[in-house]
Amino acid sequence: MVVLSQITQLQFRYLQSVQLNLTDIDVTVNEGDFIVVAGPSGSGKSTLLRHFKKELLPVGARKGSVTFDGQALQSLDSEEAVSQIGFVMQDPDQQLVCDTVIEELAFALENVGCKPAEMRRKIAEIVSFLGLEQLLHTAVEQLSGGQKQLVNLAAVLLLQPRLLVLDEPTAQLDPIATREFFDILKRAHEELNMTIIMSEHQLEGVSELANRLLFMAGGRLIADNLPTVVFQQLFSMPAYRSFIPSLTRLFLETKTTANLPLTLAGARRQLPQTLAKHRMLEATSAPAKDSVLAVKHGYFTYEPKGEWVLQHLNVTLHAHECLALLGGNGSGKSTLLRVIAGMATLRRGQVCFHGKVRQQRTVTQVGYLAQNPGQHFLYDTVSEELTEACKRIGLSEIDKRVDQTLARFEIESIAQTNPHDCSGGEQQLVALALLLLANPQVLLLDEPTKGIDPQRKAILVKQLRALKASGVSLMIATHDVNFVAEVADRCVLLFDGKISASDEPKQFLSNNLFYTTAINRLVRQQLPTAIRWEEVAAVW
Repeated sequence: MVVLSQITQLQFRYLQSVQLNLTDIDVTVNEGDFIVVAGPSGSGKSTLLRHFKKELLPVGARKGSVTFDGQALQSLDSEEAVSQIGFVMQDPDQQLVCDTVIEELAFALENVGCKPAEMRRKIAEIVSFLGLEQLLHTAVEQLSGGQKQLVNLAAVLLLQPRLLVLDEPTAQLDPIATREFFDILKRAHEELNMTIIMSEHQLEGVSELANRLLFMAGGRLIADNLPTVVFQQLFSMPAYRSFIPSLTRLFLETKTTANLPLTLAGARRQLPQTLAKHRMLEATSAPAKDSVLAVKHGYFTYEPKGEWVLQHLNVTLHAHECLALLGGNGSGKSTLLRVIAGMATLRRGQVCFHGKVRQQRTVTQVGYLAQNPGQHFLYDTVSEELTEACKRIGLSEIDKRVDQTLARFEIESIAQTNPHDCSGGEQQLVALALLLLANPQVLLLDEPTKGIDPQRKAILVKQLRALKASGVSLMIATHDVNFVAEVADRCVLLFDGKISASDEPKQFLSNNLFYTTAINRLVRQQLPTAIRWEEVAAVW
């Protein structure tokens, strides 16, 4: 095997950190590897990946060595470092700098002094490879999240890097765009012989592509092996079982581990014949409850004469209900939440609360969690954020409330951390904690599981269930179908600014081909309404 990049006995601490962020890390990346890095939020995944890219090396105290192609990473000349090692970030907007797609692609080549004739040839080739012909002259701001990430990948691939590093690249993509993105990575790996290392929280669909899975916890590397071997290791550690993809988890839970499957095809071959003899209880609709809010005949555009983002939209949220909004990137989910929150105004139609048309622009009983939780932060530490929020609301016993909130969301360890320095999952919990101090009657959440690891997702699910039981109504825009299966009472699918489907979760998910869980795809013929591994394991 040819060693492409190597990290040896790496220790690293950010300047503002009191403890090591990476401890004794040894990673060898061989040419042709497809490596997936997983682990809890804050475990050091992003920090580790940034050590593979000279321009993104984090600032702090560092010991150990990092090499690329046998040469110290920091000694690479700038052009070689840019062209040989590509990096795709979690947020697609962070890497886009030009107005149109073709300008974005050309800009990548201009940075390495590519001649015009060669530039045209390379762009034509990569556009054909990725199927971007129809988007070439499209404004970047008009692209969906999946399209933006594809353009970022294209710009990186144009330079023909030997090593491609990706930091949770599908965190903001819908299920269909995620599958397409993984398919392209598979082609780049197999057809272009590209070495890939990427971090992911959701291992469903990507672990099957990898020849190695690295698992991190507390800044340490605790596993580095074949995905099936690592999953068996994680299953022996209950704290990390939630990281195992649901298909694989089902077979581990039922002790069917002789040939542990990573794919649907492999799992189907091992389903017991007796499974078809069981009948699950059919899903039943909950009795209708009072309406808390409703959007009636809603129409919205960002520009007076622009295309409708929402059109003839009717949706109702009931008391004590969790309503999940699903749909592709750009289908109008986030826009709908912003309209309800009073951050955008319908061109036509009404927003009603408890049957009355909303008069004021904002409503204090509504809490809104933006897709980017960083928008909610104003102060230097998490504790200060909570303290100042209590003061604004006029709460008493502030210190006690802050301590209770930190404990409730299990974020005591980051109380003195700047919220902008927290991991994505930690930021989501901090932002939600801030909103809940005001005791909202309605909670609007925009992609609350984005960048959140399975452990923190479990905390989030627990909190949302408790809120619903206490009388809070929830409307959640999400791409995460497994999360929907855990918390939703009703699901709606947005398409072209309209609601194209609405049902309770079991019926909704079991009637879809793509907006459904891997477990439902696996047992749809035997157990049509099963959507979680626990349901299948119970009748195995």
